[in-house]
Amino acid sequence: MAKDKTYTISGLKPREASPGYQRIEQDLRRHVQTGDWPVGSFVPSRRDLAAAYGVDLNTLQRAMGALLEDGILVSDGRRGTRVASGASNPSGQERFAAKPITVDTHETDGNAGVSRKQPQTAGSLGVVAQLDPHSVATADYGDFWSGEIVATLMREFQKTGGKATFYNSSGPGATIPEYVAIASLLEEGINALAVILPVEAPAAIAQALTTIVETNIPLIFINDKAIKGPFPHIFYDQHTSGYQAAQHLIRCGYKQFMFIFPFQAAWVDERIEGAIHALEDAGLSANALAIHVEQRPQFDMTTFNEGYEMAAPIVQSGRLDGCGIIAGNDTAAEGIFKAAAAAGRSAGRDFGLIGFDNSPHSRELGITTVCPPFAAMAEHAAGLLSRALQGEELPVQVRMRARVVPRASTFSPAGARLRG
Repeated sequence: MAKDKTYTISGLKPREASPGYQRIEQDLRRHVQTGDWPVGSFVPSRRDLAAAYGVDLNTLQRAMGALLEDGILVSDGRRGTRVASGASNPSGQERFAAKPITVDTHETDGNAGVSRKQPQTAGSLGVVAQLDPHSVATADYGDFWSGEIVATLMREFQKTGGKATFYNSSGPGATIPEYVAIASLLEEGINALAVILPVEAPAAIAQALTTIVETNIPLIFINDKAIKGPFPHIFYDQHTSGYQAAQHLIRCGYKQFMFIFPFQAAWVDERIEGAIHALEDAGLSANALAIHVEQRPQFDMTTFNEGYEMAAPIVQSGRLDGCGIIAGNDTAAEGIFKAAAAAGRSAGRDFGLIGFDNSPHSRELGITTVCPPFAAMAEHAAGLLSRALQGEELPVQVRMRARVVPRASTFSPAGARLRG
């Protein structure tokens, strides 16, 4: 065994200015095309390649992801990534000793030139999610949706004595396919996996399962709705959340209700259906809920402006007065809150207002919200995966319940007019 050798990529000087992912992609293709990496050989690990090129892991993943998508490279589970049988090598080229790329401080097989990893501990969890790269760079996973789940999941798993590795599939300027992220984590030697998907994404799920189907490691998805298929997952559903929102307003004494959101989406429809069921269970007519959802199919709500613009004419007409308002999410609720304030009306005095997600702005403005069980989902997932590593079977489906966080926006003072 050769020890502690360091190699460089041919044509790239050590510590040269970091190349873009396109240049790295071209160089990787060249290694295959020239036979430096023969068919069937394992290429160096992603971390070693990233170190050799002087780039972060996400940049390297974008470059390597193109070769994986083209079928030039293929993931082989925990063994690593190898050159596919259909890749183009010079005829007669049978050299399985790929040109060494990096080996930093790892021991290396002198015949293969590929970094050999140290034995992994029994509990090594890989976590895949999409997060703002800036928040990850600053070690601030945030407290909103995926961020809170990632931070809690890793912390809870590490409490069991295991190791947790996070892979952010949202790179600068592009989203990396889940199967590429999972392949990278498998190279690291993980023996359990959690994939966090804010919405049901069948293609991503299928790709993830294709990547790990032969590895036989525990896998669990963490999602905001039930997955159609026998895949272990933890979720909270939108129908129940809509029911809880309407139920809270009913308990506050409201008799007339309105659902407001400036975009269409399947989860919006589910929240509306849940709200209607809550009204019916309380003996109220479904007609007591006026639905205002604009016919815009693309959900791209980064600020409260859309909610403000949609709510402004409704506020001016006086139709909000005395109603219990359900906003499609907290961002829309913020827009409604501010549109009402601009017209001299106040949530909690002139009307009730509830949103979803427990965003930081909802807390600042005192807006009642339906808070998803982010931390509880992560804690439960960590426990299930830890036990699965001891041989316990994972459940196919775990449904968890959101909770209403009451604030000033739904509590009308004594004598306030409620529309009935």
